[in-house]
Amino acid sequence: MSREPDGLVELLPQWHRLRDAEDASGGEPLRALLAVIAEQIDLVRSGVEQQYDDWFVETAAAWVLPYLGDLVGYRTLPGYERVQATGLKDGGP
Repeated sequence: MSREPDGLVELLPQWHRLRDAEDASGGEPLRALLAVIAEQIDLVRSGVEQQYDDWFVETAAAWVLPYLGDLVGYRTLPGYERVQATGLKDGGP
């Protein structure tokens, strides 16, 4: 569900909102279309927010750190198995 389902509708000029309300079908098709678009905007917004969080070790998703570690050639040092078990996010011993 959209954070602001009528947010896009409120951005329209009043004339368009009135025409949508006067529609013969009585279903406000423009409002319904914009509600679907708003849901997709929220999905994109959530993805962008998660990508921003993934920039930092403290807020990154669990899959990101091992992936980045593999890309840069990260190898666990002998004797630091706890880092391997708990992951990079913990910071090690």
